Amino acid sequence: MSAVSGERHWVPAGHVDETSPPPRPTPDDWIVRLADDGAPALAGAEEDDEPTRLCDGETVLFAWNEQHGYAVLTFAEDGTWHVDRPMPPHPEGGRMYVAMGRDWETMTDALDNFVRDLRGHEAATGPHRLSYFAWSDVDVPFVFHEATKSFRGPLPVAPNPGAAT
Repeated sequence: MSAVSGERHWVPAGHVDETSPPPRPTPDDWIVRLADDGAPALAGAEEDDEPTRLCDGETVLFAWNEQHGYAVLTFAEDGTWHVDRPMPPHPEGGRMYVAMGRDWETMTDALDNFVRDLRGHEAATGPHRLSYFAWSDVDVPFVFHEATKSFRGPLPVAPNPGAAT
């Protein structure tokens, strides 16, 4: 089992989807220079995507990700199952997920649902390596500052009045 880091890494919210780029340690790690004039820009989701020029005072939304290590799920011949490490609780401001290693097609936010879905697709008994990770529930705003060529933040996030409580 891998060590549990729980360290936050960041991805621009506009880059988050089924094939999100790997999160980076800080929002500043997404700042690149434009080839034509060296102006600061936000890196694209893919290596060959055109960066987006950043302006002083511009707010950019980011999502955070935390890796919470691995566990081994074992199915017994009699249909019972056991996991050597329970799924961690949801972190404040985020939601915990489980997936089969790094197969994001298997991602779900409840271990019981994961086991049920896996049972429906895999008849084999034996061990399966799981990964636990969290994503932020809301996008977190950071403000770009031209003078320092860096983001400042995170800014407070106002609660969504339409969200369920």
